Amino acid sequence: MDSSTPSAEASIIPSELTGQLPRRTRLAKNGIQSAVVFAILLALAVALCIRPGMNAMRETQTKDALLRDGIEAIGQVDHTAGHYLNYSFTVDGRPYAGHAFMPDQLQASMQDYDPVRIRYLPSNPAINSPADWQESNPLAWIPFFASVVLVLISVIVLTGMRIDRRLVAEGAPAVAVITKRNDHLRGGITIEYEFRTEDGRVTNGNSSCDGLPEIGESICILYLPWKPRRNQTYSSLWYRVAQ
Repeated sequence: MDSSTPSAEASIIPSELTGQLPRRTRLAKNGIQSAVVFAILLALAVALCIRPGMNAMRETQTKDALLRDGIEAIGQVDHTAGHYLNYSFTVDGRPYAGHAFMPDQLQASMQDYDPVRIRYLPSNPAINSPADWQESNPLAWIPFFASVVLVLISVIVLTGMRIDRRLVAEGAPAVAVITKRNDHLRGGITIEYEFRTEDGRVTNGNSSCDGLPEIGESICILYLPWKPRRNQTYSSLWYRVAQ
């Protein structure tokens, strides 16, 4: 890799990167968008996590109340669909209905219009459950697992923002030369480049890129002097130097 002349470096490296460290930073336009995405993902994760937790607590309380205070009645299977069962029963001449998730061993044997024992609260028969099983619905936990995925994505976004901010605040600028350009089928371009650190080492890097850069073109990158492998093009970072 050929060294850039001082005049070439001055034209490629913005003057804002030549000031005293640490630099003051501000969010760039793409950084603001990432911060909004992070906030939305985190809010969704919290909402999805709270809901199954509340449902699980309510289900536990209902089971305890039925076991402690419930009485039984004979109801009727109204309809079965896969693991789900709809039933109805009567208390003091008044009809009530419910639905439940069936265990695997009962799925094939339970038929429409079959009798089924129901346990209900005398104070509120609308709170009821099959007496022979109280199977939890595994699909009720889908929101919880979805929230875990959203939290992981949020952590990735937040980690990326912290790394970008540190690069802008403490990174050393360098002129890099593009060695390869990758045009992706779904749009977007990534580039590979190499640059020389302050101590003379040649290091490689890769980054997303706007526009149509050419192989051999010089660009400005920032790298951490104590960890040159952590580098990125300045234009792609989510932060800028605050003027």
